[in-house]
Amino acid sequence: MPIPNNQSEITAVVGLDIGSSKICAAIGHLNSAGKIDILALCSVPNEEGVSHGSVVNISKTAIAIDRVLEQISEKSGYNILSVNISISGENISGRHHRSSITRTSTGSEVVAEDVTHLEQDIRRAFQLTPGNEMLHILPQDFIVGGKRVEYPVGRVGVRLEGDFYIVSGLSHEIENVRNAVERVQIKAIGKTPSHVEINKIVFSPLATALAVLTSNERSEGVALVDIGADTTELAIFHNKGRKFEFKTDSAA
Repeated sequence: MPIPNNQSEITAVVGLDIGSSKICAAIGHLNSAGKIDILALCSVPNEEGVSHGSVVNISKTAIAIDRVLEQISEKSGYNILSVNISISGENISGRHHRSSITRTSTGSEVVAEDVTHLEQDIRRAFQLTPGNEMLHILPQDFIVGGKRVEYPVGRVGVRLEGDFYIVSGLSHEIENVRNAVERVQIKAIGKTPSHVEINKIVFSPLATALAVLTSNERSEGVALVDIGADTTELAIFHNKGRKFEFKTDSAA
């Protein structure tokens, strides 16, 4: 399908779910209301490329990714420039962590930059299990001036503390995913083929929750079960949706 002139330069968002039985892709773009309009959905079998959420054959997985991206490009009429990937598996783990900073602006209100500073401090100082790579830093609660608050911005206090949930995965498992995607070349019309870029790698239960759960459902407390070919994932949101925990089980 030829790429329409009025669409070829519009940035579209592509989500790629690499599963044990198939690889799925969705493409969409933000509308005027700030929501994503889905333009196309595609899936292809991924035979022997992934097992229990882990890429075990990079070449076969790359071939499947290439096929699904080519199909979704033809179906939507958009060139695929980059992708966002959701991954899962028993190699993904979560840990609770508390961090704190002492603010230099005493007597002033906490600002968004202070929260960013706190998260950056975690990235520098958090001791990952050897061989692991950090995927997400999820804020759960904050403490300002000794008081536990949901939103710290606007509060007054010298010391800012935060409870976070750190999601990480085995580095070599994540690198296998990157290697599979990097072997795929974009077949963009009128351009020299180039490698697909990865925007983000997202833990699958989080991506699924954002796609199918409303903020009210997460706030009220909910358990989300995703049953796949080789793995079943349970994601739990509680404490007004601020707390997130998960468990992954593999089929025998």
